Amino acid sequence: MKDELMKKMEALLAAHKGKQAPPRPQQQEETKMLDARRQFRKLCHDVLLPALQDMADMLRKHGHDCEVEAQKATETATGEELTLNVRLRIFPAGYSRALFRDAEPPYVCVMHDEAQRNARVVAGTSLPDKPRKPTANEYPMDQLTREMIETEVLNILQTILSEG
Repeated sequence: MKDELMKKMEALLAAHKGKQAPPRPQQQEETKMLDARRQFRKLCHDVLLPALQDMADMLRKHGHDCEVEAQKATETATGEELTLNVRLRIFPAGYSRALFRDAEPPYVCVMHDEAQRNARVVAGTSLPDKPRKPTANEYPMDQLTREMIETEVLNILQTILSEG
């Protein structure tokens, strides 16, 4: 390569060093979605799981069976662990787990609604002898608090325990 051509190429490459192509609209959308997934994972870890675990401890103290679970997945693009939803399942005293073999026990489930970029809280209050449709509420993730989750659980308990 001739010196003059080499100098031009060196100058061009040096001027471009560190520059990146502007993000494509699809790339920006993917970044926003990944940020929302991370925000939901943090919300689950910092707020939701501790609140649900405290509620489960109180339920057990009063003779009810329950479980707290988190459904996880791995983000394909980054390999990060994501939390898809967290759930408190309640088996009220007097109702064995076996009674719920074919039906969902009372529960509260918080999931990330990626389309709306919100957290959806779904609450089920069905009992083996009293099937009911679940209810759902949507909250902006940055406004979902421990108190809101505790209130959702209290509402479930008021429904299912007032029948016993």
